Amino acid sequence: MFINDDYFNKWMEKLYGRICDIFKVINASAGANEVFGENEKPLDNQDLCLMLRISPRTLQRYRSEGCDCTNVRIK
Repeated sequence: MFINDDYFNKWMEKLYGRICDIFKVINASAGANEVFGENEKPLDNQDLCLMLRISPRTLQRYRSEGCDCTNVRIK
């Protein structure tokens, strides 16, 4: 099956337009720009372990058990 260039380009432009529309809706509804404040940054596992003074394995156990963090013993 042969697809000519004009037909292919039209479909790609149409697809690109729809993808852009979807991203606009997602960004508007999720408040993507308001996830972190101006002075906040996301913490990775290493930062969190250092801050709580726990091992990566302990952090994983807390996550696996669904820890509510009210009974977490901080050293």
